[in-house]
Amino acid sequence: MNLVRLAYMLDNQKWRDQAETIFKVFWEDMTERPIIVPHMIGAFDFYCSSPKQIVITGDPNSEDTKAFLTEVHKHYIPNKVLLNADGGKSQAFFVEHGLKFLENIQPVDNKVTAYVCQNFTCQLPVTDITKLKQML
Repeated sequence: MNLVRLAYMLDNQKWRDQAETIFKVFWEDMTERPIIVPHMIGAFDFYCSSPKQIVITGDPNSEDTKAFLTEVHKHYIPNKVLLNADGGKSQAFFVEHGLKFLENIQPVDNKVTAYVCQNFTCQLPVTDITKLKQML
């Protein structure tokens, strides 16, 4: 799952190809005996889907940011990528390694802000946890 998730997050074709090779090797088990490879089935589902990207801006240690992250975790969204855009080194790392859409992600009015995206296209950002809940 981690290879597939990282390939998606960083738009790395080499890693996607490696994941595809792994799926081909285990295809018989996945189709005939899926009970023995449940995590691989989950990874394949992620690979075949269009995952939702959820980006929460703000200091990961602030209570507001924690509340937004907790709200996301309350919902069953199996094929999601959840990122915290803290405006620091971790956000710069993702931008540097291919997630260019994170370059312009920042808090609105200095409030914790949630961006819910699909195919790297984001809906309007929200600063209200109730609106985030509706978007999920």
